[in-house]
Amino acid sequence: MKDPVRILEAAYSPAADEATWVGRIAEAAGAVMNDGARGVIAVTYDATKSDFVAIRQLAAPGVDETFLGSLFQVPELGPPCSMVRLYREVPSASVHDRPPPGMGEFFGYFRDVVGRAGLGELQFVNATDPSHVGCMFVAAGPVRRRWSPRETHRWRLIAAHVAAGMRIHRKLAEPSASAPVLNPEAVLRPDGRIEHAEAAAQGALVRAALSRAALGLERARGPLRREDSDEALAVWEGLVEGRWSLVDHVDSDGRRFILAHRNDPDAPDIRGLTLRERQVVAYVALGHANKVIAYELGLTISTVASHLARARLKLGLRSLEALRGAVDGAAQVGI
Repeated sequence: MKDPVRILEAAYSPAADEATWVGRIAEAAGAVMNDGARGVIAVTYDATKSDFVAIRQLAAPGVDETFLGSLFQVPELGPPCSMVRLYREVPSASVHDRPPPGMGEFFGYFRDVVGRAGLGELQFVNATDPSHVGCMFVAAGPVRRRWSPRETHRWRLIAAHVAAGMRIHRKLAEPSASAPVLNPEAVLRPDGRIEHAEAAAQGALVRAALSRAALGLERARGPLRREDSDEALAVWEGLVEGRWSLVDHVDSDGRRFILAHRNDPDAPDIRGLTLRERQVVAYVALGHANKVIAYELGLTISTVASHLARARLKLGLRSLEALRGAVDGAAQVGI
């Protein structure tokens, strides 16, 4: 994989509006997914409704308009919830993969679209979180090619940053009564020294974690990005201490700082569960593996497993479908 850090930088870069932001994601993803891909499409979407997916913004530099229309003007091939599930529950896939239950007709339709366009492959990465508002980027290529498990894992780590970057962008660009103006809870120098910390970032262990994360970010953006992309993704943390995303800021004197913004995802309020348990359950319902959830929430894999086990015990639920039902039910009725 060629320099995936480009996509992370685009995800956290300031943008005047969502169209600009998603355009940067498309450009960066195109540079990384350039092994024969004939253009990369990036879309932001809202899949909060159970029967409809709204496309918020779309960027598709150099992609044929007829092909693009075929991808996003999909005929009704089953219950409306099937398309919603594609956006909610499939983190990444090739159209030649075995489709999840209930999505076979959609995958068959996309294979036909690819074939009619004289292409061999369509792969997508879905950057989503429990809000069901996310960003998907899609690459079409001339030759059928499946990602290896290692490549798939890399893309899911990249997607964690894109989802976090979209949350930050929305909070900074669209303040409201429920999401007021976002202020950093810590300000750091690129060398890891803390210039300022609010109460939530005052503890010695937390300050050490933030400093480590800032240094890791700097490492990832240095020569490491080309020398070892796996290590670069590992040291640029998806979420620091389960709470913060790190964002560049340049002041009026040209000095660069790193701002730590609270950015942990919201999760449906399932009674009896702690916030962290709700978050873990919500990500499991999205089809995310424990290893990826640990990265997305800034936790250890064992901590994720413990939260999940406690949540299942409290709810008396064992199957993935039962967990999804609990999450969707809480989201719909606000229990």
